[in-house]
Amino acid sequence: MKLQALACMWKARALVNVIRESTDGVRAKDSFDFWREKATPLVNAHRPVSAVPFSASRTMAAVTLGIFVDTRSDALGIEQTAKQIRQQDSGEIAISMAVSGECYQQQDETSVQVRQEGIVIVDMSSPYAIGSSSAYRELRVHLPRDIFTAQVGRIETLAGRSYAAGGALHGLFASYFLE
Repeated sequence: MKLQALACMWKARALVNVIRESTDGVRAKDSFDFWREKATPLVNAHRPVSAVPFSASRTMAAVTLGIFVDTRSDALGIEQTAKQIRQQDSGEIAISMAVSGECYQQQDETSVQVRQEGIVIVDMSSPYAIGSSSAYRELRVHLPRDIFTAQVGRIETLAGRSYAAGGALHGLFASYFLE
């Protein structure tokens, strides 16, 4: 793996565009529908039944390598089907770290729990389900497949697994995204 090369390229990042989205200011009874339509229109989003109004925010930054996303949300589940993927033709790879809360990921036949500061890799061209049953914060970067393959490795051997805090991948990700 060429993780150091990826780290150097990311360290030299240059922000191109920053977008902030939030349920702040949205009527409590409309907040989840707003978030589903605004922030997650290309996937199936659901939340556990709750009497508590939904709250979420995210900041997205287009950078040299791809897109960086910092999301804070109440419990939320997201699924993307094969049909939705075909309509988008996405070749991206997402690397995510759970900053707080416990999350889950399912891709192909693999389901994993992601504990605080754990990392998962999602192949966005294959059906997946991700989410959390409680409030969480997630840092994520979306990379083009060719950059991921050249700098990190074959997605087939890395996607759908959970990488616990303390490992090499965690050290790289955490040091460059938690600054």
